[in-house]
Amino acid sequence: MDKLITKKDLEQYKDNLLEYSHYCRQRKLFKAKLNSATGEELAKYKIALSRTNLAYEQLKKSTITNQKIIKNQISKLKKSHHKNILTMRYLYLYKWSKIIEILFGDNDDFEEEKEYKYKDKALLWHRKALYYLEQTNEEEKTATKKLKIIKKMCEEKECSYQEFFNKVKSLVI
Repeated sequence: MDKLITKKDLEQYKDNLLEYSHYCRQRKLFKAKLNSATGEELAKYKIALSRTNLAYEQLKKSTITNQKIIKNQISKLKKSHHKNILTMRYLYLYKWSKIIEILFGDNDDFEEEKEYKYKDKALLWHRKALYYLEQTNEEEKTATKKLKIIKKMCEEKECSYQEFFNKVKSLVI
């Protein structure tokens, strides 16, 4: 079973992604400075670059792992606009104004209503998407618990694969 995510996890991932991009910029800056630095300054930039590289690599690993988990959980949502809004907000780090423009920019009344009608609608979809994400998490937890109970029952009674399958099937139907 995959790790289940919450809004707190999404916010933490977003913060990590921002920190990761900060380290990317720092690495470019230090590499550029290394080319022109000499003597004591060169040693200072080498140390700074090695520290930045270490932090960068650690964040890179956790960011990639968390990104896969988040994408997987978001993909389980049923409505595409819920998937889109969470993807834009937490994976692409779009600001609300950009999300609203992407979702509703083609509407005739967009310019007049973007701060009211469309902003409210986008925020409502966001709240619903987070709610459905939490519901999906709860359903997965419940299903996993039920499977563990059935498996334990079958191990104790030494039931066959077919009996196990029938019990699992009865839970789904």
